[in-house]
Amino acid sequence: IVNRAAEVTAPLVALQKDVTELQTGLLEVQNQIDNALSNLRQQTFKKTTHSFVNPDFYLQFNSDLWISLKSGIDEVQKFKWEFLTERAWLPILQVILALALALFIRHHRRGSQITEEWHFIAIHPWATGIFVAIISLSALYTNPPSLWRLGISMLAALTAALLVSGLLANRRKKFMVYLLAALFIITQILHLIGFPAPLYRLYLTFLCLMGIPFLWILAKRNIKAHDDRMDVFTFALKVGAGVLLVALFAQITGYSNLSSRLIVSSVNTVFLSLFVAMTIRLGHGGIRFLLTHPVVIRHPFFYRYGDELTARLSNILQVFIGSYSLLSLLVVWAIYDSVGQAWSALMDKSMTLGETEISLYMVVLVILILYLAISSSWFLRAVLEAQIFPHRDFDRGVRDAIKKLLHYSIVFIGFLFAMSMAGFELKNFAVLAGAFGIGIGFGLQNIVNNFLSGLILLFERPVRVGDVIVIEDQWSTVRKIGMRSTVVETINKSEIIVPNSELISQKVTNWTLTTSMARVVIPVGVAYGSNVPQVLTLLRESAQACKDVLETPEPSPIFTAFGDSSLNFELRVWISNVDRMLTIRSEILQFIDQRFREEDIDIPFPQRDLHLTLKEARMMKHLADAEAPAPEPEG
Repeated sequence: IVNRAAEVTAPLVALQKDVTELQTGLLEVQNQIDNALSNLRQQTFKKTTHSFVNPDFYLQFNSDLWISLKSGIDEVQKFKWEFLTERAWLPILQVILALALALFIRHHRRGSQITEEWHFIAIHPWATGIFVAIISLSALYTNPPSLWRLGISMLAALTAALLVSGLLANRRKKFMVYLLAALFIITQILHLIGFPAPLYRLYLTFLCLMGIPFLWILAKRNIKAHDDRMDVFTFALKVGAGVLLVALFAQITGYSNLSSRLIVSSVNTVFLSLFVAMTIRLGHGGIRFLLTHPVVIRHPFFYRYGDELTARLSNILQVFIGSYSLLSLLVVWAIYDSVGQAWSALMDKSMTLGETEISLYMVVLVILILYLAISSSWFLRAVLEAQIFPHRDFDRGVRDAIKKLLHYSIVFIGFLFAMSMAGFELKNFAVLAGAFGIGIGFGLQNIVNNFLSGLILLFERPVRVGDVIVIEDQWSTVRKIGMRSTVVETINKSEIIVPNSELISQKVTNWTLTTSMARVVIPVGVAYGSNVPQVLTLLRESAQACKDVLETPEPSPIFTAFGDSSLNFELRVWISNVDRMLTIRSEILQFIDQRFREEDIDIPFPQRDLHLTLKEARMMKHLADAEAPAPEPEG
């Protein structure tokens, strides 16, 4: 058995040894590459070649230079046909994808299915198809020939320029996009043919000399076109002119790597910004297209919350693409070698607070978990409101209570989970709980009182959303019950914030707690001498003439008292909706006035008896004689 085990394990041991040697070799190669990139990055701000005023620079233009250039051109022209035979399916797949996508856009671009965000691809369907086919499948090529890479790059640059131009209305911006695309293609050609360094330096110098005045003049014209106001495009043009000026000075003085880095990274930054803007617009259009599709919009959840879900998903897309573009920007400017390396380096950044080390990764993780908790709470509450509650006989107050408790529970669990993932032990919260208790005892008791009162309102429900209440002589409608306060709306449409503790501890009249039916009492006075039975009959008829008055309980006219100036009556009626109390009262009063006029029943003015003493009587007579006109003299 031992011999058999030795025979079986011997090949495995040999294989493990080979794998270990291979891993060691790969690590050595990786270290060499990292060291080379580090050295290259360090040479960016070092003088790496001769300046233009140095005679040694011009000695480089010899026969060897031209031989090297010709050799590079000949090498590019060699096309390896074996490449197509090995991966013939990939170009065919790209062509099929481009044709299918272009035809699909042409077929649907006149309909309502193309959203506003996708309008720029509807203008250029063929460019969209080619661009998507290149971007999505070109990564599958392994070691393609130089001419093939050049063709792919040219198609990608031209189609991207066409698509970006569809997003722009300013013709100067469109011209700059096409110009940058042309410069990108020319630069790619020079790199492929192995353009000699001295000639490439002259090429960059020529770009700087031509670009500085061109960008400056274009910025001046753009400012003039916008009434001497500087916009973002004008600012970018001036920054570009400044970068070219610095690059020109660096190239002349022999800082070739710095000059090349400034120009190439600036152009790539512009392309990256345009690509990000186009990707975000495509993503927004895709989200809106999916969530407004007739098949999707049939569901109550998407019909009711489709717009809010679109906004939330669009924000997530913007954050993701924006974060990735920032990491890519660090790669573009050669700060890091890859997006993964940039992410790892940034996440390792940390700071120490006391004995706790807080890293950027920890902060991002906490924010992500809290956001997921809040988003999950919104999603579950929306599903309950759109899909579950309509099929269940739940009161509005019960619905609000379930949703609020679900929200606070999920957020609280998410907070605890985030703190745990961040490295905080839950036992440390005991200290915070003690401090919180002291805070409650001194300064937070009103807040806690309102919070607990809010829980009582949600569970006991003496006041519900939509109830008509009277609080401090204010007729109001409850609009929102929060955990700390309740929002009520008065008849004048003003909103009052009422602490929850006041709704629990004070007297509150709720007109709709068990029923919305209410009684309306209308006082009426008639002149002395009126026929009392006739008045009672007219009052009953006036109540019955109003269609909103309930038949059961029936209207009740009552003779209440002998007043100072009138016989006093009350008409008591019942209505089904307290919200229409004032309107119904007004209608009944109109009916009463009409019937009293028809039957000649007077509603008297207030009357008062005035008693004068003898002295006051003489004074009144004296005033009357003084105001009387004097007699005319006899002729």
